[in-house]
Amino acid sequence: MNISDQRVKFHNFLISSELNIDPTVMKVNLDDLNSHLNITEFKIKFNAMVMGLSNYEYYMYDMLEYYSGDDDSTWRINDYLVPKWEKETKDENDIIYRNNLSDFILDLIINAVESKFDVSTSTNNGAFSGLYSGMGSNYNPYKNSSKNFLEEFKDFIAVPGNRKNKNEMLIAKDNYFTEQSYKNIFGHMVNLKIFDLYHYVLEVEKIKDSNDIEQGIYFIKNFISMNILKYFYLSEMLLKILLDTEENVDGKNNNASITTNIYIPVSGYKQYNIIKNEFEYDTDEFDTSKSIGMKLTDDQKNKDYCYDYLESRITSVYKIIKDIFLINLFLEKNTKILMNDSISYITNPQGLENIQKRKIDILNKDVQGINKNITELNLKNLNIEKNYEKKRNIYYITIIFIIIYIFLNLYVIWSDKNDSLLTLNGILITLILFTKFMKFM
Repeated sequence: MNISDQRVKFHNFLISSELNIDPTVMKVNLDDLNSHLNITEFKIKFNAMVMGLSNYEYYMYDMLEYYSGDDDSTWRINDYLVPKWEKETKDENDIIYRNNLSDFILDLIINAVESKFDVSTSTNNGAFSGLYSGMGSNYNPYKNSSKNFLEEFKDFIAVPGNRKNKNEMLIAKDNYFTEQSYKNIFGHMVNLKIFDLYHYVLEVEKIKDSNDIEQGIYFIKNFISMNILKYFYLSEMLLKILLDTEENVDGKNNNASITTNIYIPVSGYKQYNIIKNEFEYDTDEFDTSKSIGMKLTDDQKNKDYCYDYLESRITSVYKIIKDIFLINLFLEKNTKILMNDSISYITNPQGLENIQKRKIDILNKDVQGINKNITELNLKNLNIEKNYEKKRNIYYITIIFIIIYIFLNLYVIWSDKNDSLLTLNGILITLILFTKFMKFM
């Protein structure tokens, strides 16, 4: 490709290096945000997660399918990353919402394990359960007959403290799982770097942003930094789906395994799965010869199957593009806060003059107003959903009643009971009039 990645410009762009700002708590937090807007670091961890999951035969196609949405999963067809925020109730009168990406990534990992786990010990056809069953008795995913690894893994993840704490997750194999086999399996998952991207995003989400004197960081973190990370995720997914691999161009001539290193785990990919033309990076930062792309099964590449497959995936690609467009629009509306004078006000609120303090107070009120509006919007959506369910139930009842009424009429006509037919229709008319009357009460 021989083109530099323009996303590198996001790195350290929150605060200009030319600004002489005291190292306040706010400044330290902003520096932390700045350091995480690093596309090469993000790319390394995204690539590692994709490669790690491939050990369970869970590839980019499966990741795209999960993002596309399914009404039976935790992520639906009409769900987008840009509006995904997490509610935190501090007390009954104080609800705060924070921009969230980590939950989506972790739910995708859970989906990978669950979709490739065969709960039946007799068949054991799942790629996840099959992999560890084949590694010997020390990795038996069915060691506990009353609770297999999948069940215990999901229970562990469901605990908020475990889900939101990197250290708790990393030491889970020692402190949580009861069976040694389960500890070994989880430890192997960690070594495959499946959770590295999740932890990287979680570090940003955990940056403190709710102190009264530090509300300015709330805007920058939730309205700007987190949306940039979402853009990184979506754009990486889009590139890996659309860019040609060696296989697309030269076939499967180079079928050697991809050598591992400090950031490349063992994987189910071969050299021909490498992206043919990637962006240019410093080789010390990201090795493009290890950047994998889309891998299709033989069935997915079958000519008869190809059209239906492509049609559904094109819709998924459009969804990614729409999500990116919405994030771009969101950023465009909110980056004014990064003007030099605004950053100076936000990073050192203790040294402000009265006019500057008033600006911070307005900013704080805006934060409270935003969270209040989100709460009201959620309540409104809940009422809309309840009204929809109510109307749907009335519709079903009406259909059932009409069917019963038709059969009763047919029975009366067949039995030649004209008086009963007249009575039945009289009851129906009475019910209709009663229903109309009730609507006006």
